[in-house]
Amino acid sequence: MVAFFVLLPFLFLPATPSEALPRPHLGYGAFVANFGGYPDNPQHLYRLRDMGFNWFVMSLRWADAEPSKGTYNWADVDNIITAAELAGLKPILRITNAPGWARSGGDTAPPDNLSDFGDFMYALAQYARGKVRGYVIWNEPNLPREWGDQYPDPARYAQMLQAVYPRTKASDPEAVVITAGMATTGGSGCGVGAALTDAEVALVRSIYSSDYMGDLAYLCAMYDADLGSGHKVNEYFDVLGSHPYGFVYAPEELPPSGLAFRRAEQQRQIMEIKGDSDKQVWAIEFGWILDPGPSCRSWGDWPTRTWQIVSETVQADYLVRAYQYAYENWPWMGVMNLFNLDFGADIYQAGWPSCWSFCNPTRFYSLIYWTEPCDPGRTDTIYRQAYTALRDMDKPTSGSLSGYIRDNRGIPFMGATVELVGSQTTTSGMNGEYAFQTVPVGTYDLQASASGYAALEPMRGVIVSEGEALTDVNFYLPPPDDVAQNGGFESDFDGWTMEGDNTAIITDTVHTGYKAGQLGGTTAGDSWIEQTIIIPSEMYRPTLSFLCLYSSSDSGDQFRVEIRDAGGNPLNTPWSTTSATPLWTHHWLDLSPYEGQTIRVCFLLSENESNPSYLYLDEVSLGKASGGPYKGYLPFIRKGS
Repeated sequence: MVAFFVLLPFLFLPATPSEALPRPHLGYGAFVANFGGYPDNPQHLYRLRDMGFNWFVMSLRWADAEPSKGTYNWADVDNIITAAELAGLKPILRITNAPGWARSGGDTAPPDNLSDFGDFMYALAQYARGKVRGYVIWNEPNLPREWGDQYPDPARYAQMLQAVYPRTKASDPEAVVITAGMATTGGSGCGVGAALTDAEVALVRSIYSSDYMGDLAYLCAMYDADLGSGHKVNEYFDVLGSHPYGFVYAPEELPPSGLAFRRAEQQRQIMEIKGDSDKQVWAIEFGWILDPGPSCRSWGDWPTRTWQIVSETVQADYLVRAYQYAYENWPWMGVMNLFNLDFGADIYQAGWPSCWSFCNPTRFYSLIYWTEPCDPGRTDTIYRQAYTALRDMDKPTSGSLSGYIRDNRGIPFMGATVELVGSQTTTSGMNGEYAFQTVPVGTYDLQASASGYAALEPMRGVIVSEGEALTDVNFYLPPPDDVAQNGGFESDFDGWTMEGDNTAIITDTVHTGYKAGQLGGTTAGDSWIEQTIIIPSEMYRPTLSFLCLYSSSDSGDQFRVEIRDAGGNPLNTPWSTTSATPLWTHHWLDLSPYEGQTIRVCFLLSENESNPSYLYLDEVSLGKASGGPYKGYLPFIRKGS
């Protein structure tokens, strides 16, 4: 008879509202054109780096990267990653444009089957794991032209996030999934903002289309979308994207229309109304446009833009002041990417025969440009005043680091010691929180410990960069023996099924407290133990927690953890390792895909018989993950700003 975990008396904490983030918290970035010189000559990214910026956004067309189902072309991704590594910058990819085989609508239409998008994001995040820092899912879906010329559908967009978020995180738990930035349209939503006048409505329609949907109204509807089984969209993204263009207004101004840089504040109000204040906002695009000259003002959609024009001096001043305003007033703002660095010096954009048309409005947001954009041989890049002003403005020279100390049930731990090894030490507060407010740029080991709790290996290689706040750097202390109850091996293998060529045993010689389970031995084959557990449907981010010590000297041996359904069929790609761990280490597996289900958890050691190999397993328990800003797999480090 198979027994079940005795579930612990979990404390189901709501998502923890973020306190004021420690400064410095801004990431400095820019939207960059898909310049054809990458990766061999990423001179534009070098210029961005020389400005003291550390992030960039670049577009990636899904249609180009997956021309047929399951067939991938990663050339653009390789170029972007290589260029980022050469310049020492952190890339964010904005994913748009479903391939023709995946959609029945126009070029910007969402895919017919959203699971196709999920499959693509799984493959992309797996390929670019650890190299691409974030993914923006689509672009301005509140505009028909960005939604296949269909009327905007916030519920369908919420379903899109639901389809891609788990798949992206399964491949790269540390990747930041960012919502599309909405086109800033003005107007109201959820009681925030003010209704537009008739004249303002006409103006906005002339900029976008008559069928646009207001950005605040769209966000309200997106948050209210019913995604089944009580799920809401805030479970399926890490950061809210924003496009807070300034139009003609100074960054400190907020006119009644909301057509201004401070529109981001009103979008933030929507998040707070919907109980989502523990996430950051990242600006994916923002900026001010320059005068193209009389020959261009009647070209294309310029007649709807002329009221937004500012001088080159004002553009430079407003961009600097925008960063300063956000730094001083928006603790929830993370990476701010101006639009744009170099569209005025780009000859390779798709959609044009050989270059951007000279009058294309995107050129007049640029910090650098060529006067003859169709000449690929030009080398005399011209720098606008904004480039120099942003390069010379004050930027933070240190970083900060904060997080929580909890046990695996989510209960805060007060008084735990947290050490930046060789640098600083602090203790966790009443709610388990800790913070290092000013940390010199560098790479650190971070250690947390508490009396009565099993030791954790340090988080090694924690990189603190200039101007960044590492938030939600959390430790989840493994429980002592008397907390795990059933499954803790103190009562033998009560509740476990055992099979295999090497019979598992209980040992009192290698353990974290009193006893531990031992798998493996001298015989070739598998040694495994399995237990059936029920995952509560109301549990936020259920996680499987365990400690292990893996003693192996053979490259052919393997320890893995499999999740199976009630019939024994595999449900996941097994977590596995072939690397010996001579010390006890703490591991987590995210079980949120199985909420409300009965599953089997199997720990398995494969032995090739060359030399005896043993796995010592202890403190197996079911816990809950953090309610913090990034809601990721644990423990992990999120470079959050």
